[in-house]
Amino acid sequence: MKYLAVLLVSSWLGYAYSCSCIPQSDDQKFCNAEYGVLIKTEDGGKIRRNHIKIKIKVLETFKSQAGERKVIEKFLFTNKGGSLCGVKLKADTYYIVTGYYADILKAKGKKKKTRMVTGSCDYIKEIKDMSPPTCTAEKIKLVF
Repeated sequence: MKYLAVLLVSSWLGYAYSCSCIPQSDDQKFCNAEYGVLIKTEDGGKIRRNHIKIKIKVLETFKSQAGERKVIEKFLFTNKGGSLCGVKLKADTYYIVTGYYADILKAKGKKKKTRMVTGSCDYIKEIKDMSPPTCTAEKIKLVF
């Protein structure tokens, strides 16, 4: 009887939808991605309809399969919610990010552009210390 009550209650709760990713190592995530970049976020993102648009600056590109596509590198896009595999990135923070390219179809006569998209199933790593190393007299070896 106790099990029947649990079954009834759980059926009333409905369905829960969440993000699910294929288990992959960080290396696999990087290798399977269409791009891998070092970025600095300039804001925390602005919510648009079903996605978040994050203003970024691309500092270095490690890999890219963009080919001839015109990639918009000023913004990074992610889905709006965590249940849709979206991510939240902090403003003024450095990250290594991977993801895929999504083409944007424009009105007649305008060229097609491509967005950089990422999510929680992609490789995203915050880089804590991006300051360059300092040189002190003790560290410098003069070679004559």
